[in-house]
Amino acid sequence: MEEGYFAQFTDIHIGGPELAGRDNPIAKGMKPGEVLACIPKHRAAEHNLRAAIEEVGSLVPRPAFVMVTGDLVSLGSEGELRRYREMAESSEVPLLATPSNHDLWGDCGKGWDRVMGPRRRRLDYAGVRFLLMDEYEPLPEGPHLWRARLRPELSEWLRDGLGPQPLVLAFHAPILPLGDGRYADVWDESAGKLLEMLSEHEVLAMITGHWHRNLEYTLEAGGNPIRLIATGSLMGYQWTGIPPHYWFPTRPGYRLFCIGEGRLHTFWRELWTQVQANIVWVGPVHAGGPRPQVRPVRVFSQVRLKAKGYALGGEVVEMDWSLCLPAPDKFGRSGWKALRWRPMKRTFGALWSEWEADLDPLDVEPGSYILVVRARAGSGELAYDAVPVEVSQEPSPVPAEAGPEGVFELAGLRE
Repeated sequence: MEEGYFAQFTDIHIGGPELAGRDNPIAKGMKPGEVLACIPKHRAAEHNLRAAIEEVGSLVPRPAFVMVTGDLVSLGSEGELRRYREMAESSEVPLLATPSNHDLWGDCGKGWDRVMGPRRRRLDYAGVRFLLMDEYEPLPEGPHLWRARLRPELSEWLRDGLGPQPLVLAFHAPILPLGDGRYADVWDESAGKLLEMLSEHEVLAMITGHWHRNLEYTLEAGGNPIRLIATGSLMGYQWTGIPPHYWFPTRPGYRLFCIGEGRLHTFWRELWTQVQANIVWVGPVHAGGPRPQVRPVRVFSQVRLKAKGYALGGEVVEMDWSLCLPAPDKFGRSGWKALRWRPMKRTFGALWSEWEADLDPLDVEPGSYILVVRARAGSGELAYDAVPVEVSQEPSPVPAEAGPEGVFELAGLRE
């Protein structure tokens, strides 16, 4: 493989009832409160897309292309799709899009075909074959109901694209096996057929969106591991359906990739930050996100901490970590006190840098802590990220395990 860069945008959600019109089939079923709650979020979506396009175009080295993995718009109207296309055409970096449910709702995809063109894409770059596919299939029960399925024509298209090169497969809905041939969320049993088809090929990653979350895990395909990467929303919100707000805010962003050193490296880039720090792995546990979402971790034995840092127009020159304990101030306001800052070792450098260190439960008292990483840019500017951890010295078959996903925002850190 050659060295190269590319990026991913997902779940942009341009539009909504304000742009699609109240006669849109989906908009007709929305409550007035839902419509009002949509408007500022979808305006933010346009703002974020413009910013991401501008930032990606200014990166050095510049990504060769951006994969856009579905939910470009919200209600599938031609008006929304035209707005997206107008913005995409302003990008100096090509945006290669494949649709999903939100993009095809309005008229079963006819608007996409007229405005956007092909639903699947195939290209070769840096010695890798990229396959962008459309797994969406509407259900007869209603225009907003759908499933992810390896349809016969999609299966044939994929087989025609499989070759001797390493593969990257990009689509919308992540595959997550539940056992007994079942899969989480919208995938039906054909997900197993897809994995079987890929089992004899070198798959660098499956790259997805849909959940509006950052997550990474390994799938088994005929005894071969396949890395699945889920990426958070460029819109910066998650739909909850709970009035009066209907949405939960998260930090907007996109994903960068580097093909190099025989590997695929990746980084979640938060918009609107100059310097960024991210805890990505605590042993085998992915720390989740986008913030303020976290996956708390219970640590039983020594684990490898993996963090990433980024400085827009510069570089992170130092990364360190500490466990923190509660330390209220004199007014009783909550805060945290770092026990001891320890250095991390740089293991990779590109548009971002990757850092590692070891956390050993035998070095501290058992209990509840906040694990914090701190990035220092060459300019001296600092950035932090934090994940709640429970340190235990109990015997366990795993070095660490994830707790229920929650929300945490670091505040009142005293170093």
